Amino acid sequence: MIDGRGTPGRGAGFRNFSYANFGQVELQDHISAIQQLAAKHSFIDSDRIGVSGHSWGGHFALRAVLEHPEIYKAAHLSAAAIDPVSFRVAIEAYMGCLPTDCPEAYRKAALTPHLDKLKAPILIHHGTADDDVPIEDSYELVEALQNLNYRDFEFIEFEAMDHIIMRNPKWEQDLIHFFKKELGEPKAVAEN
Repeated sequence: MIDGRGTPGRGAGFRNFSYANFGQVELQDHISAIQQLAAKHSFIDSDRIGVSGHSWGGHFALRAVLEHPEIYKAAHLSAAAIDPVSFRVAIEAYMGCLPTDCPEAYRKAALTPHLDKLKAPILIHHGTADDDVPIEDSYELVEALQNLNYRDFEFIEFEAMDHIIMRNPKWEQDLIHFFKKELGEPKAVAEN
């Protein structure tokens, strides 16, 4: 796990790095850390990197495979929020404005208009009783992918589960199976 610039705990400059630029700068530090770790450790296979995210993390997992397919080869989206203009949880504090005041910032942060760039397989999980990120967000994502004739995804609903769907053991089993299927089994590597 990498807490790049934009996360709390290290001062205002670090925390405010992504302020008013939601979705435009957050992945830089993650990519840099992955590249540095891969250069240092032979057991890291940089051709087999998957990304998983829950809620806003699901937004960034999808963003990762859309914007950096050379790094991220598969993505797991768990109860993902896709386009900030429709986020149910308040995002104005991170965007710096309301959608009516800065529509361009929200446009830049949206993922749906860029789905035509998707090349990686994705697994989508969502609980039908989610009241933080409504399952309709995933329905809309699935419909948009189908309209683009994109078929390299799987959508799994968790009946009567709320936003914390990882409490269901099937969630983790699906996640592990997906990454093994899409990225392959790890290679045996000599101890460093």
